[in-house]
Amino acid sequence: MRASVIREIRCWLKRDPAGENLILVLTAGKLTWNEEACDFDGLVENEETGELEESALPAELYGVFRHEPLYLPLDRVNDSNQLTLLNPRFSAPLAQIAARIHGRPVDELAGEDVTQHKRRTRMIRVAVSGLAALALVASGAAVVAIRQRQIAVERLAIANSRQLATAAGLRSQSDLQTAMLLSAAAFQISKTAEARANLMQQLQRSQHVERFVTGPGKAISSLALSPDGRTLVSVSTDSSQLLLWDLEHPKAPARTLRGGRHAYSAVFSPDGKTLAVKEVDRVVLWDPTSGTSKATFNGTGPPAFSPDGHILAIPGIDKTARSYPSGKITLWDVDTRTEVDTLLGDAGEATGLFSPDGRILAMNQGADVLLWDVSTGTLLGTLTGGHTRGVLDMAFSPDGRMIATGGHDAKLILWDVATRATLATWERDGDVNAVAFSPDGRILAAGDNSAGISLWDVANRTRLDILGGGHTSAVLDIAFSPDGRKLISSGNDGRLIMWNIIPQNPMIVTTVPGTGKDYSGSPAFSPDGNILAFPTDGGVLLWDIPRQARLARLPGSGDHPAFSPDGRTLATIAGTDILLWDVARRSKTATLAGATPTDPASTGVVFSPDGSTLAAAANRAVVLWDVARRERVATLIPQEGDDYQVHGLAFSPNGRLLAAGGYGFNRIIIWDVAKKAQRSAFSSGSGETVYRLSFSPKGDVLAWKALESANTAVGGDFGIILWDIKAKARRTTYTLHAALGEAVAFSPDGSMLASDGGGVSLWSIAQGEQMAILTVPWNPDPTYLRGPVFSPDGRFLATTGSDNSIVLWDVDAKSWVHRLCMKAGRAITPSEWDSILSGQPYHSVCGQ
Repeated sequence: MRASVIREIRCWLKRDPAGENLILVLTAGKLTWNEEACDFDGLVENEETGELEESALPAELYGVFRHEPLYLPLDRVNDSNQLTLLNPRFSAPLAQIAARIHGRPVDELAGEDVTQHKRRTRMIRVAVSGLAALALVASGAAVVAIRQRQIAVERLAIANSRQLATAAGLRSQSDLQTAMLLSAAAFQISKTAEARANLMQQLQRSQHVERFVTGPGKAISSLALSPDGRTLVSVSTDSSQLLLWDLEHPKAPARTLRGGRHAYSAVFSPDGKTLAVKEVDRVVLWDPTSGTSKATFNGTGPPAFSPDGHILAIPGIDKTARSYPSGKITLWDVDTRTEVDTLLGDAGEATGLFSPDGRILAMNQGADVLLWDVSTGTLLGTLTGGHTRGVLDMAFSPDGRMIATGGHDAKLILWDVATRATLATWERDGDVNAVAFSPDGRILAAGDNSAGISLWDVANRTRLDILGGGHTSAVLDIAFSPDGRKLISSGNDGRLIMWNIIPQNPMIVTTVPGTGKDYSGSPAFSPDGNILAFPTDGGVLLWDIPRQARLARLPGSGDHPAFSPDGRTLATIAGTDILLWDVARRSKTATLAGATPTDPASTGVVFSPDGSTLAAAANRAVVLWDVARRERVATLIPQEGDDYQVHGLAFSPNGRLLAAGGYGFNRIIIWDVAKKAQRSAFSSGSGETVYRLSFSPKGDVLAWKALESANTAVGGDFGIILWDIKAKARRTTYTLHAALGEAVAFSPDGSMLASDGGGVSLWSIAQGEQMAILTVPWNPDPTYLRGPVFSPDGRFLATTGSDNSIVLWDVDAKSWVHRLCMKAGRAITPSEWDSILSGQPYHSVCGQ
């Protein structure tokens, strides 16, 4: 196929995705429309040799047409002398083209009347003239189109998409927000394989990021989260902005407090009804809902409420002290607006923090922390000797027994409040500006100048994780959500970020809990994609995907579920019997004896594409059943010997071939379904059993897993073999140094391949590279997942877990773009765009 023809096809499909206005002219080769699949067959039979060969249809046109299009056979017109209207092989197809162009029935153009004949001739000549100018004759089908400018535009879009995807990959470790925007832009400009792969990589790398509340801007030094977790207050370092964010409505603009002066910090009262804001020389109490001020107190430091909300601690400077300036903290009664007590320090300006029971007030003074008895105003003790430079932030554990401090000396220290002793000291990569305990006290978080947030296991004194890539400079403040599942951070880069403490894979749609069934096979999608069937101890469970709820359980149904193409019948295997079930009525309709899969990982049974035939692995043979008559029509016995055991089965998309893999002689066998005869056999390249096989959507490639060598250093060289059916040779091999696995599955559009073994991997067919290994937050071991299978529309992937749970994944690239845009929380800016594609027209990607 000429490259110019392919470019014209792509151009026209952009304008006419359904191909409604395309006219195909067959000049050589063969086309066969498959009514069941609603598509052209990828492989057609050569009438002379009987061999399968590629269809004449260009690859770009598979899956385009919703019904059989108009295609005209000119393959027998191969001599210039036959190009005449007197030749019916030439004139008849042209009459059809003319009728299509003019919107007239063919018989109106084919009458014997002279007038009709002249009109017919005139119209045909118009068609011939049009075809002479537009038709491009190739070795296969040709499409009428000339759009050179569109070709240039498409090439530029592809180049830009790849450039953006590359830039996104480079920035993903240090600037996730920009990387996500660039990745989304790459795919929206051109859906290249590189852009698709990068989308998945960004989703995998951003599992800790729930969303960005803001983008780059003025540094945010302080934040406060309301007790109910619904409102966030941020204060910029230059004191010019105090903003209130509605976290339940991400698209709502931030509010301000009218009448307030420059703010430096803020804190909510325990009941959330009051917001205390530090200004230059005072603290103002506001109603955060109405935005009205309630009271004003003198003081110069960040305020702190007691746990009951009745006392407000406000730091200041004691100008009467001998060692001026010395710090002090004044305690105020919030209700009466009267001074309760004053606690004096011996260093510079302090900050205060109440213990959870309200009995102790911690006051930082340089590198030390003073602990005061609130009721008596006496000094209980000092936390000293830990820091060598000033303490920047403090946090009590929820039980009040420990206090964590972060310092200007890059240390994070955990103290015992009762004994004043250090429990743990951790060195960080810069000033530790913010510390916070999770509500349950199990996790300690610390934000520092390295732009990261470290998470620590309090009980074991070990680091759990690092939240990185979100901020591009120092983290200045942090706060846990009330349920402890989220953490919000502010930074010197002006970003507010909401983090997931436990990483959340945005590709996971839903999870069905463990079923108790020891089953390593794949689940099965119904043809409409609405039902997922998988074995449990109590029988095959039918899961309603749209409602994410259990639909029914089929008692005694066994395992190895397989839906018929029309979705009305479900086949399962129980013992040595095949059971057929009426899906709508949830009742068994037939029992077919003669299936003996020797391993749960075997394919078991598979329907032919037209649903008329059911193939079953029966130990050393394959049994073919007539589904309608419930009769055995053939037993296919491999010619490879008695030791061959069938495990893997797959029909070609046109139903003409049946591929089998198994154990013994390391062979893949191809049967001619119509002739019920073995057509060919070739090496599986594997020293292990082949449990599953998968044909590509066009039927030109067959894939399976193989152990190609026993490399003891890594446990073996495991690969996925892609076999070219027409060439009868290996097309390529994807190599893994992991467990062998069992399952392989092509996506319905042929762009991806899913495999298991050492985890479930997604491969880009165009790139020939692994895009990602899927993992779940609750079990980071990649070997946990297995048995991948795509939904019929290609939007979802279902996998089973080693605990027999089912995980449903979103593998729709368009949905990935939407998810990344939601995480990024803003549109790409012109400057960000220009930094990658200088001089190219700006596109507002992820516009909110």
